[in-house]
Amino acid sequence: MGSRASQESVARELYRVLRECDDENLEVIFAESFSEEGLGQAVMNRLLKAAGHRTVEV
Repeated sequence: MGSRASQESVARELYRVLRECDDENLEVIFAESFSEEGLGQAVMNRLLKAAGHRTVEV
């Protein structure tokens, strides 16, 4: 989706990637978390909503 150093590129690609996962009827998606500051907050909000607020820490 992009470099962690460029949260703008990650945010831009996030919706496209989530739609592709939905089209593939995936039941599990693994994603790294982001700092919940600035644009990272928006990315994490979208990831948490997509996950139904279910997370697993590894």
